[in-house]
Amino acid sequence: MSLADDYKVPAKWHCPECLCSGPKPAKSDNTPLRNISTTRGNKRQAVGSPPEAPTETALAPDDIRQLVQEAVKKEQADLLTKIIKNMKSTMNQQLQPIKDQMENMEKSLA
Repeated sequence: MSLADDYKVPAKWHCPECLCSGPKPAKSDNTPLRNISTTRGNKRQAVGSPPEAPTETALAPDDIRQLVQEAVKKEQADLLTKIIKNMKSTMNQQLQPIKDQMENMEKSLA
């Protein structure tokens, strides 16, 4: 490929291959080049600004332990009451025939 001797190459000329591989010259486009959220860190709180109000109150491990212990203690007490009631009922049912037999023996001896 030859150029005419009187043709001057512009100072900012780039070959078409270089133009295709580089960024586009149109800067009126506001499309971000990369995701902003991945490059930004956490926001720092401004000096003198009020602290952010927490949305949920965090419980200390001791408070959680105490709540769990109280719940377990209540459940154990309820369970123990039910077990005792069931045992009394079962024992009364099992001992009733023996009680009846003893009453019959007392009547026959009298």
